Amino acid sequence: MLQAADIKADYPLAYADAFAAATAMRWDLPLWTGNPELLMTDASWRWVDLRG
Repeated sequence: MLQAADIKADYPLAYADAFAAATAMRWDLPLWTGNPELLMTDASWRWVDLRG
């Protein structure tokens, strides 16, 4: 929860998106998403773009 709050403070994301990013970071896994808000090149989490 604290990591999600830190992410929310650093990035313009919805809380649900911040929790998704924090979960991916906690388990050291990429976040598979098509949400453009989460697909940032300077993000602290790894992601995979599902927009195809």
